[in-house]
Amino acid sequence: MGNSESLDSLYHSQVNEHFRNYNLNNVNYKIDCCIHPNYGMNEYICKLDVNISNTIPPEFIFIVDKSGSMGSKFNYIITKTIPEVLNKLGYKDMKIHLITFDSNVNYFCLSQSELSGLNVVSGGQTYMSGIYRILKIILEIGKEKCKHIRILTISDGILADHEQTKREGELLYKDYKDVFKINSQCIRINNSGGADTEGIISTLKFNNVKKCNLVEYTSNDLNNLAQIIIKLFIDDGLSGNALQVSGDNVKLKNNPWEENCSNSQPLSNGQNIFFTDKNKPLYVVNKDKNSPINSKKGVEVNTDNYESIVGKEKINNIFQKIKMNKVLNTNESNTENINITNYFKNLSNKTKRENKYDNNLDYLVEEINYINNDKTIYGLNQDQKADYIENLSNINRLLEMKSLKKDNKKMKKQIEEILCDNKKLNDELEKLKIRMAEMDKKFNEMETNNHKIKETLNQNKKEIKSFRKDLDDIKFNFKLREIEQRTDDESYKESVENTDNNSDKKSGEKNPNDLNEKCEEKTPNDLNEKSEEKTPNDLNEKSEEKTPNDLNEKSEEKTPNDLNEKSEEKIDNDLNKKSEEKIDNDLIKIEYDLEDEKEESNDEEN
Repeated sequence: MGNSESLDSLYHSQVNEHFRNYNLNNVNYKIDCCIHPNYGMNEYICKLDVNISNTIPPEFIFIVDKSGSMGSKFNYIITKTIPEVLNKLGYKDMKIHLITFDSNVNYFCLSQSELSGLNVVSGGQTYMSGIYRILKIILEIGKEKCKHIRILTISDGILADHEQTKREGELLYKDYKDVFKINSQCIRINNSGGADTEGIISTLKFNNVKKCNLVEYTSNDLNNLAQIIIKLFIDDGLSGNALQVSGDNVKLKNNPWEENCSNSQPLSNGQNIFFTDKNKPLYVVNKDKNSPINSKKGVEVNTDNYESIVGKEKINNIFQKIKMNKVLNTNESNTENINITNYFKNLSNKTKRENKYDNNLDYLVEEINYINNDKTIYGLNQDQKADYIENLSNINRLLEMKSLKKDNKKMKKQIEEILCDNKKLNDELEKLKIRMAEMDKKFNEMETNNHKIKETLNQNKKEIKSFRKDLDDIKFNFKLREIEQRTDDESYKESVENTDNNSDKKSGEKNPNDLNEKCEEKTPNDLNEKSEEKTPNDLNEKSEEKTPNDLNEKSEEKTPNDLNEKSEEKIDNDLNKKSEEKIDNDLIKIEYDLEDEKEESNDEEN
């Protein structure tokens, strides 16, 4: 292997020159941020939906096997396939990084047109571990300029430095996994010998954007290879003018189980998931200008909503990472699997202790334990290992089963609610029936009471009639007694008056003195005058006017019977008034009593 320090220095200068001319444009963006507390694990899940309008393509690193087994395929890929990919993805005249490996490792920084004219011949053995020295130079220089990187690895053979390649890849991954957003994909150009799966997936582990793909390309015709590569990178949300999210005294992690963390993370177009230890304000770093991010508080994380918050794609990537670590079987990869397992066990156990929700994370823990305990992986050949990593059908099946269980649980809950509602309705109907029966009973009682009231009213009417008749009799008897009393009183008065008159006559006898006085008062003249005034004719006329018949008639007009009739009329009038007033008062009282009884009966009916 002829990788010398002079070559490394040359490559360093080329990379440095490339990024010196790297211009970052202002970015137009919109961010929706939602922070979900995960109290059980003392962390917060930050879910950011990013929309960047003026994007440019990110850095692209092609790692291509140039060993003798590649033959003419290598030249076709460099001059035909890669330029077509760059053209479709919008790179135009932008330069990309090309690392080739055989017995040696070489680096090129070329544009699309320069690639088309490159004349490189394949040959030598397959030593891949040297690519990580060049990759480290690119990442170290570019970390201050670019935050999004695309990596494509193409190989067809078994590596001569198999173990060293895996180890170097693990070390570089550990140092830069949280610095960049990386979409790393692999193409296995299959031949009779079978490509080295473990060596290739050492670059695949850098992927932290979307599903890792280890594509098996078996055809000798490479015309369709460019289209396959384009599908692996198009719409991955990566951009050359990427944004970064940061916060004061905040630790941000791509994955919750990671020990190392940073106070900033790059943002890709679309959905971004980060884990932080504090719920503090976040801001966007764009050309050294901090712009606050308006965030809202989301629902608390639990085992029931964990998948919906984190996302199915993120969970798939976690399982794929576990599988890759299992295939690599290095100390670093095994340690990471242990950390992943412990995190989900703790999350599951925390929820069990809280007893708030059904533990829907059990399926994750069970599948992780199954992968960790599966020893059959070590007996698989390279092709089978590639299929094992690529195949996520078991995971998808588990997710579907979990989703079906969840839907089934919801349906059961709905059915229980319906049954409960039916039971409630039945109970209400029974209550209504009981109330109707009680109302019928009350109605019948009211009917009976009404009948009794009517009977009472009729009886009262009869009693009133009888009472009136008795009153009439009393009035009549009272009148008779009054008349008799008055007659007796008048007789008594007449006898008294007669007695008084007789006494007056006796006491009124004329004595001589009185006669003398009266005679003196009436002189002869006066007497003559009176005698003259009253002639015999006048006396005769008066005597004629008042005949004995007239006197008899007058005496007849005022007989004792007439006096009795007048006294009876007066007595009748007085008794009638008093009795009528009393009867009216009694009738009014009876009517009020009847109205009160009717109101009580109406109240009972209501």
